[in-house]
Amino acid sequence: MNWNVRLAYIQTVAAAIGFGIVQTAFAVYVTDGLGQPNVVLGNLFTVSGLASTIFVFPSGWIADRYRRDTLVRFSVIFGLLAQIILFYAINLPPSDSVLNLFFISQAFGGLGWGLSGPAAQALLADSIESGNRSKVFATMHFTNLIAAAIGPFLAAGLSLLYGDSWEVELLRPILFVGIAAAAVSYLAVLFVSDDKALVSIKKKKIDSSLIKASKEDVLSTTEDYYSILNKKIRKPQYDWIIPTTIVISGIIIGFGAGATVAFFPVLFAIEYGIRPTTTYIVFGITNVVSGFMGLVAQRMISIFGRIISMFLVQGLAIVCLLGLVVNLLLYQNFIISFEFSVGLLIVFYISRNALMNASGPISRSIVMDVVPVSNRAKWNSLETLAWGMFWSVSASFGGLIVDSYGFIYVFLFTATLYTIATLILLSIRHRVPKESVLTHEYQIGKLKTRNRVVLPSITMTDDLKIADFSGQLTQSGISYYSKTAEGGAGLVYLEPAFITNSGRNHSNQVGIHEEYVIPRMNKVVEQIHEKEALAGIRIRHAGGAAPSFLTSEDPRTPWKVHVIDSETPRALTKKEIQNVIEDYRLAAIRASLIGFDILEISACIHPAHHSSLIGQFLSPHINQRPDEYGGSFNNRLRFPLEVIKAIKEHLSEEIMFSFHFTMPFSGMSNSELLTAISSFKDCGIDLLSVGFPESRKPDDEMIQLIEQVKQTVPDLPLILHGDFDVKSAESTLKKGQVDFIGFEKLIQEDYSFPQTLR
Repeated sequence: MNWNVRLAYIQTVAAAIGFGIVQTAFAVYVTDGLGQPNVVLGNLFTVSGLASTIFVFPSGWIADRYRRDTLVRFSVIFGLLAQIILFYAINLPPSDSVLNLFFISQAFGGLGWGLSGPAAQALLADSIESGNRSKVFATMHFTNLIAAAIGPFLAAGLSLLYGDSWEVELLRPILFVGIAAAAVSYLAVLFVSDDKALVSIKKKKIDSSLIKASKEDVLSTTEDYYSILNKKIRKPQYDWIIPTTIVISGIIIGFGAGATVAFFPVLFAIEYGIRPTTTYIVFGITNVVSGFMGLVAQRMISIFGRIISMFLVQGLAIVCLLGLVVNLLLYQNFIISFEFSVGLLIVFYISRNALMNASGPISRSIVMDVVPVSNRAKWNSLETLAWGMFWSVSASFGGLIVDSYGFIYVFLFTATLYTIATLILLSIRHRVPKESVLTHEYQIGKLKTRNRVVLPSITMTDDLKIADFSGQLTQSGISYYSKTAEGGAGLVYLEPAFITNSGRNHSNQVGIHEEYVIPRMNKVVEQIHEKEALAGIRIRHAGGAAPSFLTSEDPRTPWKVHVIDSETPRALTKKEIQNVIEDYRLAAIRASLIGFDILEISACIHPAHHSSLIGQFLSPHINQRPDEYGGSFNNRLRFPLEVIKAIKEHLSEEIMFSFHFTMPFSGMSNSELLTAISSFKDCGIDLLSVGFPESRKPDDEMIQLIEQVKQTVPDLPLILHGDFDVKSAESTLKKGQVDFIGFEKLIQEDYSFPQTLR
């Protein structure tokens, strides 16, 4: 685990425990110990929220332009000052001066959070390997909930130790423990470092001594390249009404929540006189139930879709809030007993919090799925700004209502806002369809993809000029793959890259044949990673499909059998076979240096422009060699196995190793193909990639063979690509026949189509 990620876990746990201890004791200390009205408690939260909100955007701007760790460490000064002032104030006898110190402490605390939040989150994202962020964020969210539950449970234990009462003298030791935990959370982030982020590590993978000075690294940016490129692909479009509606609904919910949430400790402690131990335990259980309710809500999505699931959980939360109103009315009019009323209070409180919190991750997933990657930070900032500002202002407003009219009216106020926000969601229920199985994450070894959508390794036409004649990626090529990742694909492959000049098969083909191609390839990999996708590359020697007008050599095949009809090839010598194996090995080392997530070797055999030397060795029609590399099936298998072994011995452990072939395979029986695949797995293949020639739609016979492949190597992830539409792709995935779908035509026509899969 990365150093910065470890510190983030420590900070999350310490902050959640500290907040879980302090929130209740602090509210009671202000309203009961200092004798202040509820509006003052609300004002304290307002000061903290506004202080953090004011600095969110400036700190984000600074964090993107300067060192993030410096900004985070600077913010620690304000955070620690807040805890020191709070500690000092609690040690003083209750007075107005103590209240003033509380306001100063809240202001410094909000300022510290506002300064550190954007920089810390960006640094954390930089420190997590692309494709693995969702797992870390989900784990961190769960850790936060558990720690938030530990805080109240720990406070309950301290209450039993010091005396189960809300007296000021007994609240102080509990607050001290909470302050200490919060201080630990600030101290933890003092040690974060930009230099230990994976972005820096990724850049260090390139050894500059390997880059030949004879090749000038200047990216081509001619207008012709871009004009051709823009004719082939459309810019990403998204339905802005969806995120706008979600954010507006969230703002209204935030305003309603801010008016109520801060005053529940006062309701428990002062209105009902519930002892501290019981109160803390209830708040701890609430966090645990919220975690499980989040899992239930996720299950509901597959049945009802995301909008209706949000409508249901928020609707039930409103019912629970109204249940609190009815409970208070019955209790205040002596219709139900104190004990029965307390029981209802606890049940409705836990249910209301758990249900309302369960809708948060769903709304965030909708917004993040709909908007392009380039706009996600803006929408995140807008949500954070709106929620922080409106929640803070609402806390003061809620305190005023409680003081003037009581808890019943503030609950009715919040329930009204919740109802409006929930009904607003129904306006976009038809715009947000049920979540597609294509959007599900998937684990490949140590890597995780954000979805099952793949841009397969497609041979590009020369008019796109993805690369120049030397094999260097052009700016058009870098832009093409970067935009495909931005469009939402989970795994983006570059076009098949030639491993040596004698193995290329078109003039503007990408090369991975020499070290001078590394910088530009590293650039495109970094941009794919920045768009939260995985980067793959297929390496290939075209063999007899390499035309002599490009290579200045006769095509070379296992035997003198035509692959390109117009040219007569010559058979490779044994020494040349070993040279090709060495070319594969060196290409794999370059892929490791560049930072690819997946390296793939190709065994395509048909048509000629897809044909590879490995496929030609496997084909009994082409490979008629009389020596140990030809003739029998085992002999024909020898060359690809030697290539795999040579690559596997020198391939970085961070890279998944894939094998690609087309179906049907020319000349090989199905049983031979299955045996070959099993042998490849035994040699270290981590992934299989299967395509259909000329982007054909898979027929029943092909699907049956795919099922046999899956049965032969059930633990190998399988990518299937061809002329798929969304409906047929979803059907294939749901049947468990494959794990990923490569869209050969659909992504090329509209690279942003994955954003429509919600």
